[in-house]
Amino acid sequence: MMIVRAAYDLTQGTELFLTYADILLQYEERTKCLDKHKFICTCTLCELDRAEPAAIRRKRKLLLDKYQEKYRFIMLEQINQNPKKAIGDMLKMVTNIENTYKESGREKYRLGLIEPLMALSKMYSDTNDTQNAIKSYKKLLEIHEFDLSTNAELLTSFLFKGVLELFSLYHRTSQMDKGQQLLKRLRQSLIVTPTGDDRIFLEENRQIFACLFGVWL
Repeated sequence: MMIVRAAYDLTQGTELFLTYADILLQYEERTKCLDKHKFICTCTLCELDRAEPAAIRRKRKLLLDKYQEKYRFIMLEQINQNPKKAIGDMLKMVTNIENTYKESGREKYRLGLIEPLMALSKMYSDTNDTQNAIKSYKKLLEIHEFDLSTNAELLTSFLFKGVLELFSLYHRTSQMDKGQQLLKRLRQSLIVTPTGDDRIFLEENRQIFACLFGVWL
């Protein structure tokens, strides 16, 4: 028997959802995961992916495969040898992936950008380009539908990492008020966001923030 506890009040007839596949997987990979369950997923993410032209999805897949195979490791190694070139190459990769979403006119759930954008943000931070690092991390949070005025619509490990890094940058640049607002909004998101990861994942990230900042989310 499975017992499910809601994080917020539900009205009668509210539809409940369960994630069968990692939402950060590309559409074709998620579809393969669902084949054994013999149903077609109609969640917002899958519907958005399915509505895009197949050619655009293929183009994005090639870029993301290239990122995983090459840029993910090589660029992070080159950051110490030739930071300007490494950041330029990674920025070009992020821009090319972003353009595939623009081609289809898609603004929501551009999840293919998350990991490359996280890498670019870290590269900016590691080279002390604080302004671009903050800008890049904020863009990462926006993909999760999250900022200082709205709760996160998606909870992923990259959201927590992004908040952690942005919080540190705000502290480093004496923007303590924004850092506190960020944590307050994340705490609120954990209460009301209907999607997300399991309890163990959330507890681990809460402990990270507690250890580093003395704040229990």
